[in-house]
Amino acid sequence: MARRLPPLNALLAFEAAARCGRMTEAASELYVTPGAVSRQVKNLEQSLGFPLFEGTKNRPVLTAAGQALAPKLSLAFDHLHSAVQAVTSQNSNVLHVACYNTLAAKWLLPRLPLLATRYPSIDVQLNAMTHVDSKLLQTHDAVLMAQSVGGLIDADVRCTVLFAEALGPVMSADLYQRIQIQKPRDILKLPLLHTRTRAEAWDTWLQVHGLTLPVTKSKTAMQPFQHYYFSLEAALRGQGVCVAPSHLVMDDLAAGRLVAPLGFVPSGLQYVLLTKIMLRPIVSKFCDWLMAEAEQVRP
Repeated sequence: MARRLPPLNALLAFEAAARCGRMTEAASELYVTPGAVSRQVKNLEQSLGFPLFEGTKNRPVLTAAGQALAPKLSLAFDHLHSAVQAVTSQNSNVLHVACYNTLAAKWLLPRLPLLATRYPSIDVQLNAMTHVDSKLLQTHDAVLMAQSVGGLIDADVRCTVLFAEALGPVMSADLYQRIQIQKPRDILKLPLLHTRTRAEAWDTWLQVHGLTLPVTKSKTAMQPFQHYYFSLEAALRGQGVCVAPSHLVMDDLAAGRLVAPLGFVPSGLQYVLLTKIMLRPIVSKFCDWLMAEAEQVRP
């Protein structure tokens, strides 16, 4: 059946003007002049045969017909937008991934060239996050985050466990050569580097070894760093010892830049990859690749 509709530009102009309440705001949204919006609205009114606005030019008010038409047009345009976005997304090679700042810098980013070699057509857009937001999957294909073991995830979200986190004290190779570290208590001889985003890290590690944090080494006695990235940079420069997750330091350990004299212990956290239930092909490829990389972190 043929659909006899007024011009699309006229419908768009009216919907924007009705939603914004002012021709100037509608014009700004549509990247045209207010005069152009007014002309399109008048064209629509002439096409329909009845007014949609009344009142003054500076304070237009929707008529009863305009009030009935506007919400239905908004809903129709929302459906059109969603349909176009869905088709565009399915055929796009861009992959939007959200990840913690330090995890991105110290673990994921150094490995992305491997993904590019395997899947050169995938364009990863990496966005650093400081906290987990339930709405992240509305704007991202995948979210890489930490959660407590056995943590609950919404039913409409696919959660893939990558690896369990393990914590351990690390220091520069030079500092290790100068200080004899034979048992956990020896660590307390050194300046302890604290991280605000993981304020409990030292307590977690010390409790495993039956130790407590001395008052002189507390977070209030020493200025903490904002993120793990800064704490690890300080450790690399020999400024002290940082208790860090093994996956963040595995490259520095392999290169000999850092030393972990006492190894690592489980922290009770695990890293997971959150995605939508229905995966685009490139998201599936990314998930498979990330799982293979995670195998190198697992004990």
